[in-house]
Amino acid sequence: MDLESEEMLKEVLKEQKSRLLVLHFWTTWSEPSRHINEALTDLSQTYSQHRFIKIEAEEQSQVSLKYSVTAVPTVVFVKIPPWNT
Repeated sequence: MDLESEEMLKEVLKEQKSRLLVLHFWTTWSEPSRHINEALTDLSQTYSQHRFIKIEAEEQSQVSLKYSVTAVPTVVFVKIPPWNT
């Protein structure tokens, strides 16, 4: 899933409950980002119980800032405990 806005991420986080959320921050000009995109796409099919989201780091700069992304590719794992849902 490609992230289109910060609001979309907020909605996804609300829906997550206790599933793992994998955020992949990438850019179009980064060759390593493209390789990780392919690997995470494969993993998302194998581990469909988890949510994998691609975030174009430059287009979604506010989200990148929120997760302290300073380089691409960056992968962030988020798991919301069940007692926080």
